[in-house]
Amino acid sequence: MDSTKEYMDLMSSKRKFFRTDKFTVHARVSRDEKRWSRIEVSDISTGGLLFKSKKTFEIGESVWFDLEIQPIMFVSHTTMKLKTQGEVLGGRAGEEYAAKFVKLPSSEQTELGIIIELILEKYGSILD
Repeated sequence: MDSTKEYMDLMSSKRKFFRTDKFTVHARVSRDEKRWSRIEVSDISTGGLLFKSKKTFEIGESVWFDLEIQPIMFVSHTTMKLKTQGEVLGGRAGEEYAAKFVKLPSSEQTELGIIIELILEKYGSILD
């Protein structure tokens, strides 16, 4: 696929995980876990995320994500920190990329899932 939108449209009926944008996040991406670049995360699920970067990534490229996530509804909630490997699924430089998590520990996947479920209960919707 040559754009994230086309990929997301294709996968929307096959998605295993719901995504949400009801959070604040500080995020970085790296190819080698040594040099990190800031990214803007558009939304996140227990299966992956959408992010914007000025850097160019190839489809299938392995990357590392360093994330600090805080749901906007939990002012006093401890920020969830996670560092995990991912794979770029599609996108364009300077635009939005889709990536899946490939080595997210099940305990962190569960914690993120609980946060997303609480957000869904509060807001009653997910991203279109």
